[in-house]
Amino acid sequence: MYFNLKKRYLPIYLASLFLTQNLYSQQNLKQKQPSAILPLDPAVRKGRMANGFTYFIRRNTTPEKRVVFYIVNKVGSVLENEDQRGLAHFLEHMNFNGTTHYPKNELISYLEKSGVTFGADLNAYTNFDETVYQLPLPSDDPELLKNGLQIMRDWAHGALLEPVEIDKERGVILEEKRMRSGFDQRLMEKSLPMYLNNSIYSRRVPIGSEEVLTTFKPAQIKSFYKKWYRPDLQALIVVGDIDAIQMEKSVRLIFSDLKNPVHEPSRPKISIPLTGKKQFLKYTDAEAPDTRIVISYKYRSPELRTAADYRAKMVTSLIDQLLAFRFNELNQRADLPYSQANITSGNYLDDLDVFNFNVTLKPNQAASGFKNAYTELERIRRYGFTAAELDRVKKAYLAGLKALVLEKNKNNSSNYVEEYVNYFLRQDAAPGIDTEYRLVTEFLPGISLTEVNSKIASFLSLPDQDIIVTGPKTTREELPDEATLGNWRNAVVKSNLSLYAENKISEGLMTEETLPGKTTGESAVADINTTIYKLSNGVRLVFKQTDFKNDGVLFYSYKSGGTSLASDQNYYSAVNATALVKAGGVAGLTATQLGKFLTGKKLSVSPYMNELYEGFSGSFGAEDIETALQLIRQYHIKPRKDTVIFKNIIANAQIAVANRHNDPEAVFSDTINAVLGNHSIRRMAPDAHTLSHIDLDKALAFYKERFHNVNGETFVFVGNFKWENLLKYCETYLGSLPSDTGSTSNFKDLHIVIPSGKATHIIVHGKEQKSEVKMIFSGDYDYSLVNNLQLQALGAILEFRLLERLRESEGGVYTPDAGATFAKYPSARYSIAINFTCAPQNADKLIKAALEEIENLKTNGILPLDLEKFKAETLRKNEVRVKTDGYWVSYLVRQLSNKEDLSEANQIKSAVSSLDRETLQKAAKKYMSGENLQQFILNPESL
Repeated sequence: MYFNLKKRYLPIYLASLFLTQNLYSQQNLKQKQPSAILPLDPAVRKGRMANGFTYFIRRNTTPEKRVVFYIVNKVGSVLENEDQRGLAHFLEHMNFNGTTHYPKNELISYLEKSGVTFGADLNAYTNFDETVYQLPLPSDDPELLKNGLQIMRDWAHGALLEPVEIDKERGVILEEKRMRSGFDQRLMEKSLPMYLNNSIYSRRVPIGSEEVLTTFKPAQIKSFYKKWYRPDLQALIVVGDIDAIQMEKSVRLIFSDLKNPVHEPSRPKISIPLTGKKQFLKYTDAEAPDTRIVISYKYRSPELRTAADYRAKMVTSLIDQLLAFRFNELNQRADLPYSQANITSGNYLDDLDVFNFNVTLKPNQAASGFKNAYTELERIRRYGFTAAELDRVKKAYLAGLKALVLEKNKNNSSNYVEEYVNYFLRQDAAPGIDTEYRLVTEFLPGISLTEVNSKIASFLSLPDQDIIVTGPKTTREELPDEATLGNWRNAVVKSNLSLYAENKISEGLMTEETLPGKTTGESAVADINTTIYKLSNGVRLVFKQTDFKNDGVLFYSYKSGGTSLASDQNYYSAVNATALVKAGGVAGLTATQLGKFLTGKKLSVSPYMNELYEGFSGSFGAEDIETALQLIRQYHIKPRKDTVIFKNIIANAQIAVANRHNDPEAVFSDTINAVLGNHSIRRMAPDAHTLSHIDLDKALAFYKERFHNVNGETFVFVGNFKWENLLKYCETYLGSLPSDTGSTSNFKDLHIVIPSGKATHIIVHGKEQKSEVKMIFSGDYDYSLVNNLQLQALGAILEFRLLERLRESEGGVYTPDAGATFAKYPSARYSIAINFTCAPQNADKLIKAALEEIENLKTNGILPLDLEKFKAETLRKNEVRVKTDGYWVSYLVRQLSNKEDLSEANQIKSAVSSLDRETLQKAAKKYMSGENLQQFILNPESL
């Protein structure tokens, strides 16, 4: 449960606006009626009852035997009165704290017993304009399915709103508010009145007013509930492996008795006024991570209901990609006076969109940095883009859509939900992926360069502009005021600018001939449908063919070694080696040229190196297998050195570490890592000194040392592929890689383990009145399937207990977190961690309460209900996971690298089922004895 102030509401952090899927019908396409409203996808059963209640029901079998329910309310914080600020969000919480059929916390308990996890699965959010509840369920249990529908009915209008439960929840919501406090929240509070033009939205942030939250009377929230939680403002969305006709009958039966209040008020449509003016804000903060200038160009959101609307959205989406490509390339130039610049489009609120120019500045270069970045914006406004740029983004656009069409019958049920939410809330069209594809193929060729350039010029000439300048307090004198920034912009506008020069790209990755290797061995693991091959150069291939996707393969490779083989003196160069290679390019291509070459291809290849292993991860489609394998080969033997990129990376990193000490959470995290790592150089956060010792030549030398010899490297491929094709390309491009078959590689045990004994570490930093707590139990470990499940169970059950004690009983935290981790190599170790945020004055009390719950587990054992919940959640989640390629890649890599039995996957169900309370009580005594306990507490400076 949370309030959802999405990124769109704070322009500094806006992400690109993705296309709404499924937007045209064959009939309208043939009739060429661009002004006609696009009909809803016929695969969806939509209805509206006499009481105004709306529903959307769709049968979809990915994942099998699962269904997702959503209740969408056109009710958010903007509807609150002044004395109700925060009650829309409070109501969302109360729907989990007692409803007609599930009083108090029985709802959460019932669902957890059914395998639904509170927070991860069972959740809700409240925004300015809507409140949305979600419930994913197994659909193969008729009783559970029936009860799930009843839960949705209770959420629609069955909250009990008992005074005792209301008072208990006040503390939880105040802690949620506290958890979110910090620089980002302070910046939002300062800037929202400007961004939202002092409209009511700026005074209705969903989390609400602390005064209201602590003092409101039950009658106030009941009044809000009765007034706005009503059927004519609600919709039910059901997507999953269900009988849609029968579900519709059940929905109409159970929701038809909902009644609207007598003399109900109409739901007002509230808009943010456009002023036609520029607005300016300069804000400095001791905890600001960097210095940046943002210019937001605001305009009224266009409708997305007709073919003409969709075509206009296509143009905007192409512009998004054009801007991303252009600025990504420009950010790679030498001697940049700024750190990063970009421009994205997004959405403030329901009816207000934005183009957002964002530049992060280097110290003492505010004027030159801003002017340099803004020059490119002015160049785009003046001259637009090139034909080559537009052709490239069209190619990428169409390729992305083709991939969606190809997987249309394997689309996850949850992916449909947002379409129907937007259809209900904003009337955004959603008639189906096939018709969208037909629409795109009809319209895309006709979108001209002239049209695109005219559109971006109009965006960048919009009169409504919000300008915000932020930075650490120490930079206040350097940052421009409104007049100064205006002069900088005018200077750029009056300057002479040349046309943008498009860089040429290579025609291919391979220039050399290869001598393919040969398969020298083959073995099968029949019970998990996996085959293992050995190539003549010592490379091992692991193939698992699936039909979870119609097209696509995930892969991962590993070879023992990693940065453990680097000296301490060379560590920072070594640990950054793969990042520098990825940024520098491969086989003579810069990273930008490589990106252009790969445009429209369905593949991703990325080298990695951690402490124990090095290798590759990525994916590819059937048409791009050869290119993917070529790229893997070239990354092995032809990494590219780029001194310009290297200097930019180091310069930007220096800026980041210079202000890292301003961030209390960063200081807390860095302290924890240092202490748990015994202050090894490999566990310390980098600073200006360590960054200055990163050497590009040493990094590349270490990379080549680790990747040039492939003997012992294992590649795991999982997905839908043609066996003979993949094997042929692996023999050609992996089997021909250089290898010293007489040498072996293994990682080095550096003996960096969590310190033994007990210790408490107090860190004092930050201005917000909040404390963060982390508690870690650790020790040596006997790695096995049974022990691993016991640890996982303990972590999950401990979280159940802490949620009940620290949140529900004490009201002292919002989301306590607990979990276990374990590893077999380099030495078998485990840890169990507890994390929570709270009021500083409550930290000691809550730590004591957490330790009491642990002691209770050891003394009195595990509650039967908690064990039942863990088993249900684990088994239900495993049913879905085993039908994903990602699961099998991770599983096979883990089992192979740990030298464990590949058939263990077939033992998980029986191993989980056999867990018992007595064994877990013994495990609690063993793993949480308290002999090795490290505690960390972050307190504010004013405590």
